[in-house]
Amino acid sequence: MPDFTIVGVFLSAETAHKHAAELRKWCHELIDWYTPRRSHGFTLDQAPSSIEQQIAKIYRIKWDTAVDWIARDLRHEDVDHAVQVIDHLLILQNIGKTRTSGEPFDAWIKKIAPKMLRQIPNDPMITVKFQFQHPDPKDTIRLLRPYFRQQGIASPPWIAYADGALDKDLDHHYQTARRVKEQETALYHDFQKTIERLTRSRGVIALGDDLAQAAQADFEQKRAALPTLDPTILANLMHWEQIVGASQGKVRQRERDQMIFLERVVFFRVDRGLIALLAWLGAIGATEIGYTLDQLRSRD
Repeated sequence: MPDFTIVGVFLSAETAHKHAAELRKWCHELIDWYTPRRSHGFTLDQAPSSIEQQIAKIYRIKWDTAVDWIARDLRHEDVDHAVQVIDHLLILQNIGKTRTSGEPFDAWIKKIAPKMLRQIPNDPMITVKFQFQHPDPKDTIRLLRPYFRQQGIASPPWIAYADGALDKDLDHHYQTARRVKEQETALYHDFQKTIERLTRSRGVIALGDDLAQAAQADFEQKRAALPTLDPTILANLMHWEQIVGASQGKVRQRERDQMIFLERVVFFRVDRGLIALLAWLGAIGATEIGYTLDQLRSRD
């Protein structure tokens, strides 16, 4: 997971792409400059390279030391992962460890973008608000609401769109896991209803009550008969949950026009979560899709 994510919100995709190309060019130049020097080691207070000094001079931004994650770790093949464009958003994330929170690029983006957002571990957070319409809003909400109520500990409905297109194998694993979870939940609710019915008819149920024990045994037997997923498949689902999932969010519907809102969505990774959720919405037939980003601090 990146140590920081910086998002520049521009007025157009064209402008975002223009500045992303400039940022990628700098990254490639810095890689060429630092790569032959990496064998000499790197210190946290190392002076910036001549390239960094030139950028700082052009944009009049403070640049006291070399950017550690570029100087130590960044490779040419990683640049497109570090610098991305989604619609009108320029997204920068570190590749490799860093002690920074995105400096000095945050100062650069503040100068060129109407809005700059930052996400680092714990605080502050970038939140996303989505709005869309769907021919079957109840079914869509039925998929989304349980996920957000579990605060990101299950697989999100959009998990199979991690790369912006449907991964059929991942979707099959997700659908199987969801069906097993729904069956297990239904079994548990039936068991709870049985215990409540026994309690109403016979008073407090003792641990040794024959009927209660029979209900417990029946529940365990039916749960054991449910299909199970291979541990490797479960591990893969958990991996992608942490890539495209969200730690929080809220679902509501506006009655007058059936518009669905996903509010205060905090992705584990803004770039991957945003790509996956937008692709999923398009795949399920959602229309009038829109979204906005904002900054949320822990005290809000």
